[in-house]
Amino acid sequence: MKRIYLLIITTVLFTACQQKAQHAVHEAENIKLSLTDLDNQVEIFAEYDPFIKDAASKFAIHLTTLEDYKPIKSAKVTTSLVIGRTGIRKVLNSATVPGIYKIVLNPKILGKGQLIFDINLNGNIHQFKVPATVFASYDEFKKQHQSPVASASEITFLKEQSWKLDFGVTKIATDSFAGVIKAPATITAAVGDQESIVATAAGVLKFRAPLTTGSKVSSGQALFSISGASLTGDNLNTAVQEAKLNLAKAKADYERAKTLRPDQIISERDYQNALNNYQQQQLNYQKLSRNFSGNGVALKSQTSGFLTDLLVKEGDYVQQGQQLATVSAGKKIQLTADVPASYAGQLSQVKSANFKINDQLYELGNLNGKLLSYGRSVSASGLIPVIFSLDNRPEFLSGIPVEAYLLTSSGSNVLQIPETAVMEDQGNYFVYVQKDGEHFERRGIQLGQSNGKMVQVTGGLQGGDIVVTKGAYYLKLVAGQGSAPAHGHEH
Repeated sequence: MKRIYLLIITTVLFTACQQKAQHAVHEAENIKLSLTDLDNQVEIFAEYDPFIKDAASKFAIHLTTLEDYKPIKSAKVTTSLVIGRTGIRKVLNSATVPGIYKIVLNPKILGKGQLIFDINLNGNIHQFKVPATVFASYDEFKKQHQSPVASASEITFLKEQSWKLDFGVTKIATDSFAGVIKAPATITAAVGDQESIVATAAGVLKFRAPLTTGSKVSSGQALFSISGASLTGDNLNTAVQEAKLNLAKAKADYERAKTLRPDQIISERDYQNALNNYQQQQLNYQKLSRNFSGNGVALKSQTSGFLTDLLVKEGDYVQQGQQLATVSAGKKIQLTADVPASYAGQLSQVKSANFKINDQLYELGNLNGKLLSYGRSVSASGLIPVIFSLDNRPEFLSGIPVEAYLLTSSGSNVLQIPETAVMEDQGNYFVYVQKDGEHFERRGIQLGQSNGKMVQVTGGLQGGDIVVTKGAYYLKLVAGQGSAPAHGHEH
């Protein structure tokens, strides 16, 4: 009987402890702790309950790939709470829902320690740590916890929203920033990358295929033919026939001289004259008949590429040696920046360049580009050309406006952010700073030099701040609505 009584007492006490722990959990749901951090590939945003001894702490761990800012669905996530030499650990091999990994930890030991997240993504470990404390009660936690004060400009933007958009963030830091010379530039075909199609005879020009500037051309393709059949005094067809007859006569004379030579019926001199005349008539006929057909002389491209200049029209009479068209192989182009003479002393330090076409940024290093030369004299307009060679692309059209940023070898370590992060409002620049995974604030900044890709920050930010680099416009729209979306997570 006594043993039964003790068992009842134990059961009641255990139930009371369970109810107390559950009550603590219920209260703790009012306050969530969080960790927001990122490395070069992964962003973690973990929300979790305060750690109360013998109470369940629920986690919602949001994982995002920074390359495309999409949810990570199949990482192995190990969450460890370490107090001294003791710890508890939970492992998930896949997301509970796409991008969100849900676990529960039940701390058993009081004290301070670390909360550690190990993310195994495609065999690479990404580790994130944050200090952690296990409290005896929720009341004790509340006494020591100070909730961050939300600013009036704070914007809520859920992970489920940002994952569906073209979004991105980065943690800013000081880094080497090369000197920049900004200048207008032009695109031209590279030297040696073009072929001029030239008339090899005089006559009337015919197109062998429909041709316009920009037409694709293959090596060996006949582009034009030249015929003189309808002309007097300069008949190409007649010239070819006459050359053919002259060759036939010279060949007959040579064959006769070759037969008579052994018997010394003709002199050695007469034999050599016959041989030389035959060889000369051969060369003359080959020259005139090369690429000749019944339609005249065919002019072929020796290069595959595009027709960049068409200087004639069908039916034109052309002279021998006249340029008809230009074919560009299109593999390489030249970028020529016109730099003011005041930068002459810095041109020897120019190593590379970025440039923009219609606000699209291109980096010379990604286009097998290199510096070819820079001018040693100043033009009448006070400019010095700086010439780069780079791979061609379909959008690199001659004559299109180009904005170049010449990068010099001299520079210093400065705080910098991507240009795509910068927003402008009536001449004032600002960015959106990530306060935690789903909360952002607008912050005014002061800017220094730009190299077209990165821009120096001289005020308003500090190293370690996380800024929005893509999708800032969506935050601006949300801010303009004046209300934040409701939180959609279930914990």
